[in-house]
Amino acid sequence: MLKVGAPRDQRDLKNEVERALTILKSLYRKPEDSGKLREAVSKLVALGQVGLVGPNASPVVAFDALRALELDIIERESGPIKNLYMRKLGGWAALFGGIGLLSYLVCEHIRWLPFDEFYRYRRVFLVWSGAMLGAWASFASRKVTLAFADLVALEDDKIEPQLRLIFTGSLTAILALIFSTGVADVKVGMFQASSLMHSGSVALLLGAFAGLAEKALPSAVMSRATSVITAVTPGPNPSR
Repeated sequence: MLKVGAPRDQRDLKNEVERALTILKSLYRKPEDSGKLREAVSKLVALGQVGLVGPNASPVVAFDALRALELDIIERESGPIKNLYMRKLGGWAALFGGIGLLSYLVCEHIRWLPFDEFYRYRRVFLVWSGAMLGAWASFASRKVTLAFADLVALEDDKIEPQLRLIFTGSLTAILALIFSTGVADVKVGMFQASSLMHSGSVALLLGAFAGLAEKALPSAVMSRATSVITAVTPGPNPSR
């Protein structure tokens, strides 16, 4: 417990130590990790005493020790944690992507389905499958190295991998419908987004691009939806 009026650097150190302790308890919550938790906590207590206890307390030295402890834990734990998440995310992406590909093949080869729209928009399923691949690759490209807090929360929004993929796939499907219906279009070189209705490769590539840019998807879809709704919303009646 710090005394009232303790220096700012000691208050900051206390907050950082408490934050690190919370992360450690979450990181090593399994019974088999109790030894790792005890070791890390003992080091945390020791550096806390260096920076907070006694007239010769040195917060600067304690901060350096805290950063060294965090880097050591990151070095040991980041690889297994990231690889486990990549496998989990990849498994769900393969499942959802496979469902999308199977749905496309069914619509492609069974043209007597009850609704003609299934056949007409069959390539949207390819867009979905491409988005699964892109979302999986997106994590690897965004999280090249992990910070200490990332060890217990790889994504800021804390959404489960399967829910993240469903969310990304749904937004990508909406984006594909926006392009296919002519609400908007994108052309880069010979690539034209609206041609997804006629080209499976364009559909897959569009989905992969959307998955890779998953962080920008919500704002992109929302801005387009807002512009459409704003355009059809009647303005104020001047006679009133």
